[in-house]
Amino acid sequence: MEAPLVPEERKIAEEYSEQRKQFVQEGLLRASELFANMEFSAGNTHILKTVNPSYTAAKSLAEKLAAFQLRMGKEEFGKSSANFAAARRLSIGFIVGGVGFGLFLALWIIRSITGPLNQMRATITQVEKNGDFTRRIPVSTEDEVGQTAKSFNELMAALQLTLGQVLGSVDKVSDAALSLSSSSNQVAISSSSRARRPPPWRPQSSK
Repeated sequence: MEAPLVPEERKIAEEYSEQRKQFVQEGLLRASELFANMEFSAGNTHILKTVNPSYTAAKSLAEKLAAFQLRMGKEEFGKSSANFAAARRLSIGFIVGGVGFGLFLALWIIRSITGPLNQMRATITQVEKNGDFTRRIPVSTEDEVGQTAKSFNELMAALQLTLGQVLGSVDKVSDAALSLSSSSNQVAISSSSRARRPPPWRPQSSK
């Protein structure tokens, strides 16, 4: 599909077309007729006065049209080059922005994973050092890391409950042992006092 002509280019093209038509019809065809009728002198005169000026005018318009189209081509090429440079800069900007966003997203994902894991490690270390089973890991997500932290908290709660029950049983056993020891001491004291007491006096019967 041909590109539409701009007004100035259309004007030059119309002038060139009219001048070329005049050159052919009024110049070349008339000269051919004169030479065909053996009118060589009139033919030469017609060439000098009509054909050559028409040809020069047509040639000038053709060169003018070609120069105008060349200038328009250069301008279009400059615009296309500028558009290409702008598109390239925009593409580079999008690529750099995409890479930066990708790095930011990767760092965010890494921190979202390593942060809870570091908290979990610190909590485990504190439990190991202090024996504090009341410590819990904050759960802020529902992903795999959050589920792991939640399971760890449930494990700590179960261990705390079990340890409480064990300590309660130990206290009961200790209380029972103290009670049994006290009872044993009382029995031993009672037995010792009975052993030291003299037997009751009984009168001897006469034979």
